[in-house]
Amino acid sequence: MKTRLGLLGASALGLLSALTGAQIQRLDLPEMIDDCDHAVFATIVACKTEEIVHPVDGLEVMTTLTLAGESLYDGSNVTVDVSFLGGFAPGQFNSEAPVQDDCRIGSHIVAFYTWTDRLLPDVGANALHAAHGGVYRTVDGPTGTVVLGRGDGFAVKNNVKVSDLRKAIATVRQAQQRKDG
Repeated sequence: MKTRLGLLGASALGLLSALTGAQIQRLDLPEMIDDCDHAVFATIVACKTEEIVHPVDGLEVMTTLTLAGESLYDGSNVTVDVSFLGGFAPGQFNSEAPVQDDCRIGSHIVAFYTWTDRLLPDVGANALHAAHGGVYRTVDGPTGTVVLGRGDGFAVKNNVKVSDLRKAIATVRQAQQRKDG
């Protein structure tokens, strides 16, 4: 009996996911680079969460991180605002947003982002790509700074030095440029 109920529950959950269109996108590094405008290794220097009331959609919460650091595409110095839906306002929750520990001022992160004209209706921004899958914590180690991998299905699967990620991104971008002609 328990097995039948378990199977029934799993089937109902699968049907609900199919009907709601909920989908988790798996992106390896080449797919992430192909989808993104940019990637940076940076320090979070500011974090602002704002509530926006839209006449049709109602209350929306958006968080913007100001990042200062290095482009992982060309090595240039970068300061950029990157936003995502959700945030850390009292009573707000968004399961697609990064966890608060990933967004603390002073944290060193790798972020992948893409410009969108409509992060919210009438609001354009550099959007953290793949929601929480577009930000990666880093730690300093004895041989350099390491990006903490997030497992299978993420652009950074395994722990990797920032210097090695920079090289991997360059290799992917060169291959994509050759392919695009």
